[in-house]
Amino acid sequence: MTKPSQSGVQKLSEQSRSALHRMLDQGEAPAAMARAIRAQTGERVTPAAITRYASLYRQRQQKQQQLRERMDGFLARVQKDG
Repeated sequence: MTKPSQSGVQKLSEQSRSALHRMLDQGEAPAAMARAIRAQTGERVTPAAITRYASLYRQRQQKQQQLRERMDGFLARVQKDG
């Protein structure tokens, strides 16, 4: 049986990406994430690919948080103004 080749994050299954997002939120190290994904799903991803993806993931999370904060402020003003 041949080993699956290493791939980028975008080629991972939904299950692997979900696990990756959970580990990113927990602040795990990229190498530990790669090992955990391989152990859980058999898929392989390089720590370097995880590091690149983590940067984009953090930016996306920041933008979503800023949007939530703006919406909370808008809703508070609407409620105050009636």
